[in-house]
Formats: sequence, C-alpha cells, structure tokens
Amino acid sequence: MTLPDLLDPTGILKIDNILKGFIGLCELTFPERISAYYLGGSYSDGNAIDTGPTNNSSDLDLFAIFKEEIKPEEEEKFNEVVLCCRQFGTIGLDAHPAAETQLLDTASPNVLNTLIKIASLHLYGRDIRPEIPQLTFPHYVQQVIDHGLFHSGQTRQTQRPITFPLKDPMVYPVTAPDPSKPLLGYDMPVRYPDGTQGPPGTRLLIAIVLWAATLGLVLKSGRYTGTKYQSVKLYQEQLNDEWTPLVEGIFYKCKKEWGHEIPPGEADQTQLREWCEQTPALENHFLEQARDFMLAQLRDGDKAGKIGALMGLQSVVYPGDSELLAAVSALQTDPDKDIAETAAATLKVITETR
Repeated sequence: MTLPDLLDPTGILKIDNILKGFIGLCELTFPERISAYYLGGSYSDGNAIDTGPTNNSSDLDLFAIFKEEIKPEEEEKFNEVVLCCRQFGTIGLDAHPAAETQLLDTASPNVLNTLIKIASLHLYGRDIRPEIPQLTFPHYVQQVIDHGLFHSGQTRQTQRPITFPLKDPMVYPVTAPDPSKPLLGYDMPVRYPDGTQGPPGTRLLIAIVLWAATLGLVLKSGRYTGTKYQSVKLYQEQLNDEWTPLVEGIFYKCKKEWGHEIPPGEADQTQLREWCEQTPALENHFLEQARDFMLAQLRDGDKAGKIGALMGLQSVVYPGDSELLAAVSALQTDPDKDIAETAAATLKVITETR
C-alpha cells in the first residue's frame, strides 16, 4: 500500500511519519468508514514538547471522524489499534473516534466541536469543519469549568481511577494539595488510560493554571480557544491582569523551556515553588467565577445548562452558600425528571461533604 499524504502536516518528520502510519493502519482496518482525521493540541500549533523517552512529552491528540454512526465493535477495535500503536514509540498517542452525525448535530454540540473547528490540522479525508456547529457560549463555559474542576481535583483525590464528577469533591476555598512537599503536591505524576504513570512533572500544574485562565478569558472576552497557546496569547491580549505573570510563566517556562519536567537548577526550582504557592489563589479565583456562572445557569439556563451546572457542583462544594443551596433544592421539584433527579443527587453530595 501507499502511505497517505498528509493534507496539513506538522512539518516534524518523526511526527508526520507516525501520523501517516496510524492513518494508513486505520484505513486498512476500517476501509471507507472514516471520513476525516484531525490533529489538535500542541502539535497542531507548533508548541509541542518532546523530552525523549518520558511521559512528559506532549501527546498526539488525534481525532478520527467516522462516517455516520460508530458501531460498538468499531469503537472497540479502534481503541485496540490505538493501544497497539502506543507500544511502538515514546510519543503518546491520544487518538479518539467520533461520529460524523455527533459532530454535525446542531441540537447537542460538545467541546469536541470547538477543538476541531478552531484548533486543528486537517490531516486526511474530507474536511467537514465548515459544517460543524459551534458549541453555544454557555455550554462552552461549562465545559471549561468541568475541565478545570477535573484537573484541580486530580491533586486532591484519594480514590483511583479519577472520574468526573469527582469522587472526592473539592471544598471551597482550596489550599495546596500537599503543603509538606517542595512543590506543594502540584508535581504529581500524570496517570494515563492504559494504567501507566509518568514521572513527577508540571503537566498537571500547567493544565490547572491554564484552565483557570481560560475560564477568566472566555467570561470577560467571549472568545473561544482550542489550545493552551491560544489561551495564553489571548489572555495577555484581552485581560493582561494580575494573573498574567503566573499564566505566562507557567506556560513559557514550565512547558516551553523546561519541557514539563522539574528543572534541575536551584534558582529555577525556587521560581517554580513560588508559582506553586500562587496557584491555590488562582484556583479559588477560578472557583469563584465558576460558582457565579453555575448559579446563573441553575436559575436561568436551559435544560443542558441546568444539568451541566448541577453536575459541576457535584465536584466542588461551597459550604454555607445559601444561594447555591436554595437553587439546587428548588430544582428537585422541576417538572423535567432529568433535572429533578440530578438536583437530588447534587444536593446529596453537598449535604454529605464536610
């Protein structure tokens, strides 16, 4: 067979060869079933990190869009192909299948729509990005909140695997995950879906800070972003507030210069600890913004907005917040069964969390 030619390559020979090989294997495994392949994340905008044979390297975030619906056996086989391909090299392959009907459904777009529509390279097949509906602004904001809660929550979980909503809800205000450690618990290893664990590093710290920054950005500017670099660049352009030095330092130093790894130099480690000391305050700022948005959704959002906010509030509890408690309690009697049941589950989490 002839390997597929990439329509929009990364320009990095090793990466482009991996992409060609994976797409070629998928075309052999699923002939005439995948309409398009897209690459998101850091490799799509030239900000990826390759630290060699460690799990601190940037992943390849690839999306394979199946024609019409995905059959269960196709999804299972796709994931098996991904698992096999992960054994071949040091670059993490984070590939996901999606259904064309799901992406083009105007009634229920999700965050994948935004990632593919505004922050991807079209690698192969028919480009459907112009046809993909954008996620509505309130639903996009809730997705940003959920990602922020999930990443902040990872450092504070006692149970594995980590799921969302979090098994151990965070309690506002948060403090450093582990004050006894040099980096206050923000250097916990990343855990991967296949059960492997990376070395201690700053990947999770970067995610925590940048999801918090992204929420502030979208709430104040109304701008959508699809990559970390987009968030950092727009944050400086649109907000440029007291959090900008932390946001830019975390991205340009922790990611770009240090490659997600703990720097060896004493001065750099001191700087990193200072940023870790500042992070709980940014997380609480994020949680305050999230609280106000979710309260508004409980009161005035559509069905998806109400359920999204209720699910978010199962991952963070605001003790003594009578407004939130009243809003959640009121939805227990909502005529919509889904809303009422979710509200009851959320109220249970709130009342049982200390």
